[in-house]
Amino acid sequence: MVEFSLLFGPDSGDQTRQFIREGLELFSEVSSFGAHEPFIDYLELSHNVSQFMETLVFPCRTLVQLYGVLISVARYHPKADEEIIAQMLRGFGRAGLFSEDSVELLQARLLLLEFYSYSMKIEAAWTLLFNIVCSAYGLGCHVVRPGKHCLHRLDIIWRTTAYYDCLIGSTIGRPNAISCTRVPARYILCELVEIFQDTNLAFQEFGKNETLYQDHILRLDSYITRVLDREEKDPTILYRNYRLLLLSNQIKLHYAFVRTHRFSQFQINNVLSRFFEELVEFIDSASKSAPRPFIKFRESFPFVSCYSFQTLAIVLACIKKNMHVLEPKVLEGLREFNERLKPYANFLATDHCLNETLDVVIDLIKSDGDLHPPTLPIESDLSYIRDDPFFYQMYYNHQQ
Repeated sequence: MVEFSLLFGPDSGDQTRQFIREGLELFSEVSSFGAHEPFIDYLELSHNVSQFMETLVFPCRTLVQLYGVLISVARYHPKADEEIIAQMLRGFGRAGLFSEDSVELLQARLLLLEFYSYSMKIEAAWTLLFNIVCSAYGLGCHVVRPGKHCLHRLDIIWRTTAYYDCLIGSTIGRPNAISCTRVPARYILCELVEIFQDTNLAFQEFGKNETLYQDHILRLDSYITRVLDREEKDPTILYRNYRLLLLSNQIKLHYAFVRTHRFSQFQINNVLSRFFEELVEFIDSASKSAPRPFIKFRESFPFVSCYSFQTLAIVLACIKKNMHVLEPKVLEGLREFNERLKPYANFLATDHCLNETLDVVIDLIKSDGDLHPPTLPIESDLSYIRDDPFFYQMYYNHQQ
């Protein structure tokens, strides 16, 4: 048994209990909105927490879950300032010391991984990812179970781990931690994981394999196009989320070859136009279905935010050194995209990197590429892109 730290001072038991109740309620509302898949049983956790709420002394497994949930929703919680978050992170670390590998600890670590990704703590996320994968293998999450295994808790955890693995690896251009994958419950998710893993493998060969374009890039492009061309009646937020990630991946796939292959020049224009259109539709749908008015885009969809940001950075690089690559329809579509986003300014308010990059891109278009842009978030040490060897090779080499 371990005590939950009082968050608001020595005599703040009532305040801390109220914070916990509000955090659990908020988690129940937002977990079905922006989350990939419900890999933690909220009702079970709430029941376990209520049993020990009076004393605030919890069994270790319940406590690590509780800390994970509260840290995860801290990005929405109006009362969760930096000091409160720091206290909870310390509490999570203390509770984790007393916990052996378990499903509850694995769930809590996945929630912490979400928080690190949202907070742009990529190195921390990368390190934690490998701990999660090792624990998942140790608990047998990768083992196929007979019957309706797709709904089994361990299968959901494994799908979630594979999903975060492919996204984080692609974000920073590093190899994936998972090699043993199984068909997930959602078909497009299976394809997304496979495509991102294959893209990662392809970029590890960049500059080494002379037949990379013919053998891998064109095949991946064709695969992504087939997936995106399938129609879906009444697409969910999650489905739109997956599509934007695939579109961003396809743009990134071709950017490395826009100077050497005409097909990549043609394709990057088509995919960019499609991306701008679908991102606006996604933001419109998400803003209307957000469960609370203070819930924002980046807090709910940190990976979509990250890849949208990378996509705009690629557009910026094209404008600065490859203006001829982008067709007039794309530049006009980008201006229209900027205008269409204005009604959603409040929903996008916290996404500073995305907004700053978009502003610079629009200024460059207006000045026909002559404006010297200021230092962007993509060039700072806190950027999602700073560790991406693909982006450094392509973007910074083109500046020289």
